[in-house]
Amino acid sequence: MRRVAVLACLLSLAGVSAWAKDAPTTASGIDAAALKRHVEFLADPAMKGRRDWPSREKAAAHIAEHFEKAGLKLLPKQESMFVDTPGVKEPALRNVAAWLPSKKGPDAEYVILSAHYDHLGTKTQVQKTAEGQELKLTWTYAGADDNATGVAALLELARCFGTTGGFDRSLVFVAFDLEEQGLKGSYEWVEKPPLPLEKCAAHITMDMLGRSLADMLPGSLFLMGAEFSAGLHALASKAPEPANGKKYVIGVDLQPGRSDYVPFHEKKIPAMLITGGACTDYHQPGDVIGRIAWEHLHARAQWMHAWLPTVLNAKERPAWRDEPEPTVQEIEHLRHVIGVAKEQVPKMRGVPPVAKMMVTNFHNYLGKILEDGVVTKQERTNARNTAMALFRMAVQAQGG
Repeated sequence: MRRVAVLACLLSLAGVSAWAKDAPTTASGIDAAALKRHVEFLADPAMKGRRDWPSREKAAAHIAEHFEKAGLKLLPKQESMFVDTPGVKEPALRNVAAWLPSKKGPDAEYVILSAHYDHLGTKTQVQKTAEGQELKLTWTYAGADDNATGVAALLELARCFGTTGGFDRSLVFVAFDLEEQGLKGSYEWVEKPPLPLEKCAAHITMDMLGRSLADMLPGSLFLMGAEFSAGLHALASKAPEPANGKKYVIGVDLQPGRSDYVPFHEKKIPAMLITGGACTDYHQPGDVIGRIAWEHLHARAQWMHAWLPTVLNAKERPAWRDEPEPTVQEIEHLRHVIGVAKEQVPKMRGVPPVAKMMVTNFHNYLGKILEDGVVTKQERTNARNTAMALFRMAVQAQGG
């Protein structure tokens, strides 16, 4: 995800972290141990942050190997699971794709399930000591949560679904490349689609499933973007809560982040972002394996395993709508998140007094909206504008 979710910076100033616990040992459905192995492979320091080609090549090969082991098929007219864009010495980008054909045949509608596998690589900085000596410092951005966790879930879901007889819609698994460099992989996909876009019923991308929004909402699961489709929104709203966590169905326009859903929305294809939220180490060297909350990663992948078939077998194809309809549920969920911020404001450093006052006032405003039991478009617009203003203040407080 290219920028943090709403209030992630503000909440992160509290400095609270959900540190890793031992992975659960449940063997049924999603394999928790396999999730951990995938994250450990992709976020190993030897992978150097999965930005340069040699490490991205290894990551892509790992993904393709496990797609094949899962029994997935090559996409029609493709000679490999690598969907490359040619470059001078190596591919300019490499998406990895395979599919589980529908039980209705290869020409049926399809749903894309994706996760991006690249990250930020390494960064070197030269600093001078008090004595004038130069020191070269190098940091590795391992990207354990962003987005080794999403890829791990993708691979486990491929394993779980790969041996089934298929669903009413085909399921296309895609690991997108270069999300961190302007969503290049997903933009390339929609501009040069390996499958007809008119048959794409929905796109669902998983980005950051191993921690939570500013490490403040353990087990939280944000379902974002479905507001542009009444059918997809209904499926998200009716879904159960994740184990030991809470589900938030909130509009993707209530946060300034960008992930691989964007190119699909621009093509008016219903698309969702499934995320735990940006953690306190978002795009920092601290996003490492040891800070993943394994039990929550497992629960979120299990949730996807249970929920995804409802999209694949939905009687009606999700239809696009240009404007989201305001809902009481969205305001309730947003107010709960703001309530967490309100509790943490007194503990925060560097937050201007006006921001602290705005959080309290915003929480009260959302409460007044809920008293009426109806949300107008203007009230939703006001909520969005205030949430974005708080985000900007949080960035400024951090010196961003």
